[in-house]
Parts: sequence; C-alpha cells; structure tokens
Amino acid sequence: MKKLVIALFSFSLCALGASAATSVLPDTVKTIENAQKVVITEDSTGVNVTVVGTGSDSDYRYTYNSKYAPDGVVKTEQKDWILQLPFTKNESSNRKKHTVSIISGGLGFGWIDALGDGNDFDMGHSYEIFYQNVLAVEFKLNRNQWIKLGFGLDWRNYKLDKNYRFYKTDEGSDIGHYLDGQSPISSRYKVFSILVPFSFKQRLYQKLTLDLGVVMNINTRASIKTKYMKDGSKMEEFSRGVNQNRITCDFMGTLLWNGCGWYVKYSPCNVIKGGFGPQINPLSTGFILFY
Repeated sequence: MKKLVIALFSFSLCALGASAATSVLPDTVKTIENAQKVVITEDSTGVNVTVVGTGSDSDYRYTYNSKYAPDGVVKTEQKDWILQLPFTKNESSNRKKHTVSIISGGLGFGWIDALGDGNDFDMGHSYEIFYQNVLAVEFKLNRNQWIKLGFGLDWRNYKLDKNYRFYKTDEGSDIGHYLDGQSPISSRYKVFSILVPFSFKQRLYQKLTLDLGVVMNINTRASIKTKYMKDGSKMEEFSRGVNQNRITCDFMGTLLWNGCGWYVKYSPCNVIKGGFGPQINPLSTGFILFY
C-alpha cells in the first residue's frame, strides 16, 4: 500500500501541471509529467490507476494495477442504518431517500371506554399507560412515507361505576351489584400487555403527520380488585387467573405534530374469553409523546 500511496501522490502532482523535474524516490512506480487525465477505480480485487494523454501526446495511455492481498480485509461503513432515541433528531436520515432506522419512542396516556357490555364503566377513571415502541425498526419509503414494526408495553385499568363491582366466579369473572352491607369504594380490572405495533406514517404538511396501524396485544397478566367498607372496616378482594384473552388486536390512528399528538384506538376483540365474563371491547383516546 505504501507504493500505491506514493504513486497516487505523484499522479496528483502531474495533474496540477508540474513540469519541473523532481527527485525520484526509490519506491516510485512511474513519474508522468503534464498528465491530461487521471482515472482511479476500485473493485473487489484492487485499485486501478489509468493515465490518459500527456502535454505532448494525447494518445498516451498508462495503466497501473494494485491487487489486494488474498488474506486482506476490506472495511466498509453502512450509513443507511440509523439509531434514533427519544428526545433526539438525526438530520442525516432526513436527507436520505431510503433509510432503515432503529428507533424508540411513543409514551402515551389515555382514557378508556368499554363497548359491548361496558355500560357500567367509568371512562373518567379508566385509563391506560403505554410505551408504544420500546424498540422498533422504521423503513423510510420516500421523503413523506414510513413504515415501522416494533414492540412495546401497555398497562390498562378498567374501572367500574361505584354501583358495580368485579367479582371472581368459578369460570372467570363477572360484573354485578355490591352485596347488602357493603359500601362501594372502587372496583377495577387490570391487564398488562406486550405490544407488537405495525404502522404506516404519512407526512401531511411539514411536521404534521398521520400514523395508521394495527397493534397486537399479548396479554400476559390480568387481575381484578374490589374495595368496599363493611361494618366500619375497609375490605379488599383481589384475584388473578380471570381468563383474559391471551392475544387481542387494536386499530390505532394518531395525528402528530413534530412527534407529539393525539391518538384513538379501538379493539374489536373481547378482553375476556367468551363465556368467562362480560364482553369488553375497549375504545381509548389520549395523547402520545416522542412518537
């Protein structure tokens, strides 16, 4: 490689039009003065240098080949993979037409209503907290369109009006009135899920974007908790194993300005397995940040 570097340096001097004779180093391959054109190419086998024409001879041709060693290693850098974290921006990804990025973001908080048999739910106190993309792969289709696939975490808390309670049954869970002598405090059904979101994002105007997608929920854990007063004492009933559906899906739409905005999410799937409790099809809305 030392010979090649010195040769390239010599050709560069010739291209600048150096005409004076200079001392020739011992490892110089060739000296060409007043070269009209120097072309340097590279392939998997090595580097090729071609000189076309000199000051006095436009038909002059000279080619030099430097082969790579058989056991040599060629290092390359792939700049189309970009790591992007929340609270940060990567300007290089905006300039490229096609990029594949590793991203993280989408902290959300929303309120839940339950369709189906969910007329007894209190939307003002039923909520969800989620992190949509703990880690995701985002592919930029063009300047205005992206698709992404990731995984995240979600925690949902379905709370009933004070006149109703969740209670455990032999099959699962159900909703009913409090018993005589019980003064209601609260009753909720909680579900923890691992998310697998897939979405398509379209730029509408400058920093305004619309994100549409499907979210698969892997519901790993669910429980019910009911609190009430009885005979002057605070009582609590807590149960796990309430037969939640292990896999459900949501349809989600998000309107964003500069990565923050408002979302709406609906699930056509029942949270609880059929025949093991009331039908709950959650409809939620709220805000999302760093998405």
